[in-house]
Amino acid sequence: MPQMIDLYRQGRFPFDELITTYPFDEINTALDDVHDAKVTKAVLTFPTPP
Repeated sequence: MPQMIDLYRQGRFPFDELITTYPFDEINTALDDVHDAKVTKAVLTFPTPP
């Protein structure tokens, strides 16, 4: 893990480009995209409570 952090800091491991976020109400789209290999890592987001 420390090596991955070092690589990220050097700009050699852009893990944030591997993540695609989806609002929770698009969970089916996220699952389809993962299944169809359109994304590397799908991350669901939740609305912030008022």
